[in-house]
Amino acid sequence: MVSIVRKGKINICKMTLGSMVTNTYIVYGEKGEGFIVDPAAESEIIKIKTTELKTDIKAILLTHGHFDHIGALDKVKEIYNADVYAGEKEKEILSSSEKNLSAYFDKPFTAKADIYVRDGEVISIAGFDIRVIETPGHTIGSVCYLVSKEEEQALISGDTLFSGSYGRYDFPTGSRRQLMSSIKDKLLTLDDGLLVYPGHNEETTIGEEKALYL
Repeated sequence: MVSIVRKGKINICKMTLGSMVTNTYIVYGEKGEGFIVDPAAESEIIKIKTTELKTDIKAILLTHGHFDHIGALDKVKEIYNADVYAGEKEKEILSSSEKNLSAYFDKPFTAKADIYVRDGEVISIAGFDIRVIETPGHTIGSVCYLVSKEEEQALISGDTLFSGSYGRYDFPTGSRRQLMSSIKDKLLTLDDGLLVYPGHNEETTIGEEKALYL
């Protein structure tokens, strides 16, 4: 399934791809420059859609290193010759087929990022300011990305926060305590009206999720 889920200063195209029904996002601005988040699978669909949107891809961002979020990473990197960003603590997940779960659910493979980012770091890509929010719990190095352009913002939450739920914490390096702390202390403190684009299922808002936790 492919759909445009947001239009404005921040445009977002959602592609639901692969055996685990994972959300891959193309985030792009009014001038067509953008980036890809979590290239899950089916690189040919990603390429077709970026071509249709006339999007110039400047980077690939990973929320975490599980196989169902990085299955098309190598091919997508080759297509766009773009740097890959990931949380600094996620290196151990990306580099291990056991920890990234590909050894159990897929053919074993590993991956790596070109640039590892830290909590609170703001990176500028394709005209967007992107604040890295470190949210351990689903994996040790999971991050969310708060994307800003002028007055608009959007949160890409990976598998940390879903609509009405949250990611599993029983995989390698996962922790329920850390996950709950990440959600309550780092995400639910953001603006209630902030739209959230998760790694699986539908969009939500911080306000909607706050009502479930507080």
